[in-house]
Amino acid sequence: MLAWMLSVTMLASGSILVSAQEPSTDDLALNKAVTASAQYSTMPASYLTDGDEDSRWSTESNATQWAYVDLGETLTMNYFSMIWESASVYASSYNIYVSDSTDDWGSPVVARTGNTAARSEETLSTQ
Repeated sequence: MLAWMLSVTMLASGSILVSAQEPSTDDLALNKAVTASAQYSTMPASYLTDGDEDSRWSTESNATQWAYVDLGETLTMNYFSMIWESASVYASSYNIYVSDSTDDWGSPVVARTGNTAARSEETLSTQ
């Protein structure tokens, strides 16, 4: 996939890791371009892919927000890791989309509700 998008409700805050196989130390999203629906000037969307677990993208809470990462090339991936702000501040629901087109995201490959974790990990089927 050329790009992937994360759509969150409740809180848009955190950093991400995307890899081709789980477990992996290769972060396919590391330092890749990020476009977001909103951001605070002190916590820009680029912090999503900077590889620093102590930095984070943040925007207003209690609203659906989104960010997408342009991977720059078509890649195969199946593992996503999102680190939210803290053990008490996280996205309660999120969707992950992958696409070769930023104009057509299709259906989510992950649609998570009821999240209560400070770190969310998703492994997609390789079938």
